[in-house]
Amino acid sequence: MVALKKLLGVYLIAVGAFVAAWFVVNPFFDAPAFWDVANYLMAAALVTALPLIVNRIFKEAREIEPRASRRLVEVNPGLCLTAGVAILFFRNWFLEISGQGDDISVTTGMVWIVVNVLFPLVAGTAGLSLCRDSAQR
Repeated sequence: MVALKKLLGVYLIAVGAFVAAWFVVNPFFDAPAFWDVANYLMAAALVTALPLIVNRIFKEAREIEPRASRRLVEVNPGLCLTAGVAILFFRNWFLEISGQGDDISVTTGMVWIVVNVLFPLVAGTAGLSLCRDSAQR
């Protein structure tokens, strides 16, 4: 289980770094196929990160006596941010897959910018947390 956590942590960090780097250099290249691949990697990362963050919240709540501890307060915004990015990502991705993304292109484009800026933060934070947890055991 420790090796799996470390592997998932490295995966989340790598996907976050890939999305951040490609988002910055994307204006210089015309290669939309990279985003098609990145969407699948991002979807897998978000589906992996959400349950892990929820599990961490439950673990923190069980281990701590006072309900409003510092560690619990640190984890909750991460869940909210991850859930928000996941909702925005999957909405836009499903619009794109169904072919309706072009109908509202300005809104869709702005949401993609928000997702591509916040996703590396979410994935990197979740990945670092997993790597730290696996190193402590």
